Formats: sequence, C-alpha cells, structure tokens
Amino acid sequence: MGIAKRVAKAHASVSAKYFKPGQYLVWVERCKEVVNGSGDDVFVAECHVLETDSEQRKAGDSCDWVQNFRFKSAPGNVKALMLALGLDEDGAEDPDTLEEILGEANAAHGIVLEADCSSIVTKENKKDIDIVFFSAVSEEDQKRGVALHEELFETA
Repeated sequence: MGIAKRVAKAHASVSAKYFKPGQYLVWVERCKEVVNGSGDDVFVAECHVLETDSEQRKAGDSCDWVQNFRFKSAPGNVKALMLALGLDEDGAEDPDTLEEILGEANAAHGIVLEADCSSIVTKENKKDIDIVFFSAVSEEDQKRGVALHEELFETA
C-alpha cells in the first residue's frame, strides 16, 4: 500500500503525547475507538492536563491514554476508566452507555479526573511501560478543574 493510502486510512492523534510518570488532574476531552494501522481495535482517551507534578508534562499539555485491544489488559483498563468517569458496573458493561461515551454524544467531555502514571517493567518481555490509573474527583475538584480548563485552554 502506498503512502497516500496509508495516510488516508490513518487516524490522527490530537496530541501525540502520552502520560509520563507523575500525578495529574486532567479534563477528559473525548473518548473514541479507532482501528490502528495494524488493524487492532484501540481505545483513546484524549485529556487536557490541568495540574501535574510530572517532569515531562506540564499544565496546558494534551495527553492521550491509549489501550490497544490486542493486549488482554485493555478491556479491564477501559472498564476501570469507565468506573472513574462515574458509571456503575451495569453502565460500564452496557453497550448503549459506552456508545454515549465513544460516539457523537461524547458524554465524557468535561469530566475531571485524577490520573496516576508510573513506570513498570513488564514480566513478559522486561520492557519499561508507563501505566495510568484514573480516579474520580470530588465535586469541589470538578469545579476547580472546570475553572482551570477555562484558564488554560479556552482563553485566546
């Protein structure tokens, strides 16, 4: 396949930046599913960094959290994110609810979460990878996050 055909089939990332070790307060811009160039189903959560102690990222950056479904951990990782977004177990397992998050409704847009990114070495191939765990925030932190987002991303 030529370059033009591969580019035409590609899905562009909003940020092409990924989470690096540190604690974050993030705004979820959108969640989507794509098929990557290898034909794998991939889940992407596009986030705006509101606060962080990471040495490699800063407030005002955009970061993507990507889960490739060729790995057995992906479905559980995505379900954990759905729970952090406020879904209960039933909602996290309901295809219609998930479609509201992944589809045009973009139901996760504007939800503020905490994210904890750390590096681990995989058992299988001894490779360093960065893993991210998301958790819900208080109503007060949600409001603070909205104000930070307006300040960082919505001012011209």
